[in-house]
Amino acid sequence: FISLSLHLPLSSSPSLFIFLHHLFGGQKMSSDDVFGFGEQLGEGVWCLLVPLHSSLSQVELEGDGKKEVGRKPSSFLRLDNPHTSGQHCYFTHEDGEVFVHDTSRNGTFVNQKCVGKGKKKALQAGDEVTFVEKERNYGFSIQLPEPEGQQTRLYAGLSSGPPPELFEALYKLGKALARGTAGEVYVCTSKETGDEYAVKLIPLDSKTMSAKSMEREVEVLKSIQHKNIVSVVDVFQTETYLYIVLELATGGELFDKIVNEDFNESDARKVFYQILEAVEYLHNKGIAHRDLKPENVLLVKEGGLDVKLTDFGTARFAKKNEVMMTCVGTLDYLAPEIFMQKEQHEMGYEGEGYNIKVDMWSAGVLLYVLLCGCHPFGEDTSKYFARSKKGRITFPKYMGWGNVSNDAKDLIKKLLVPNPKKRLSSTQAKQHAWFKNAKKLTRTLTTGENFSLSQSQGPAELKKLLQVSWGAEEDEEEEEEEEEEEE
Repeated sequence: FISLSLHLPLSSSPSLFIFLHHLFGGQKMSSDDVFGFGEQLGEGVWCLLVPLHSSLSQVELEGDGKKEVGRKPSSFLRLDNPHTSGQHCYFTHEDGEVFVHDTSRNGTFVNQKCVGKGKKKALQAGDEVTFVEKERNYGFSIQLPEPEGQQTRLYAGLSSGPPPELFEALYKLGKALARGTAGEVYVCTSKETGDEYAVKLIPLDSKTMSAKSMEREVEVLKSIQHKNIVSVVDVFQTETYLYIVLELATGGELFDKIVNEDFNESDARKVFYQILEAVEYLHNKGIAHRDLKPENVLLVKEGGLDVKLTDFGTARFAKKNEVMMTCVGTLDYLAPEIFMQKEQHEMGYEGEGYNIKVDMWSAGVLLYVLLCGCHPFGEDTSKYFARSKKGRITFPKYMGWGNVSNDAKDLIKKLLVPNPKKRLSSTQAKQHAWFKNAKKLTRTLTTGENFSLSQSQGPAELKKLLQVSWGAEEDEEEEEEEEEEEE
């Protein structure tokens, strides 16, 4: 199921959903971009073209007549792309509906489907109109005037045909999967295909998730597509809720598998390699997850070992060496440089910050937990920083480490290095001997003789022990810093 980890208070920003509307058109935007939320279109404007590509500009369509698009200098909207036609297409407003008319042999595309020369297509809010078949982002997202109280579909998702206005027209809401302070997760079923998905329902009056945090999570989700990361399918807005429809993973959290089932080293190796694949993909795209832990790794199917990374509530875009300043994440998985940043901040200093290598520290802690079911720096979270910054890792036999290969222990040591410059990257970790010397290692790792997560404590107590989330206060500060930069 989809795990909720929503940390931040919702500010009363009116900017989120035009941001989402623009975002789900396909253009990856930086965290510095600001968009209007819930703003009404100008008087007389019957369509707003929101650019998906950085070379295009926002365009308001108003008044009578057809609005021509093409390379001709006389076009209402002139295109510079050599793959477009002189008169490529045009928009019209007919009896309250907006149409795009395809006049090019090269094709005009609505949600990646060619309209066809001489044909027209009625448009809905959230549709993507693009002009070059192999360039998905060369075009616009459609924004239409919104009648008061109406629900808007912000992303066309995987379904074909004209998108309906209401979530309920497209999906059937099923059983609850998870409940959190900032929202709920349910199973939902596509009425078109019968496929099941998960849907996050986030109340717009939520006091635990800020608009900027919400924007950032959706921005990240839309920009990624990877077999080991939960993908976004649809996004809807009502006056009271944001609906985020996501790929459904039915096997539950990796944490529960560690606690409740036998787990051997070969299993751990297969799972961890997939996690590294997901992290490498994110880092190559300039994304820091900032909350890697077993609760945020989902099993695709019950009984299987295929996994997907989820919960991007604290994720943000960050280039390889870009410095981040906010202390966010889950306490027992935090890199020591994040603690150092918090300590310096509390002393009144700006601090040196941290980079995406914090994810690799969290991955090292996750691997340790995966292989023995306990935390590498003990159960006392108050002593975590003092112990972690020394980087002294032990592998007690009573915790089951006698059953674990030396290669696995070596990988953990090279991930849990206090100096991030000496810490392995995701690519380097994938090349480690533990994966190359892939002998089948079937000895059970769950307990050791005297220690077992599944026997010593119940899952609820264990989650309380191993998952101490924090950072809401600091996230507010980061948002203020970002707003100052934007100004």
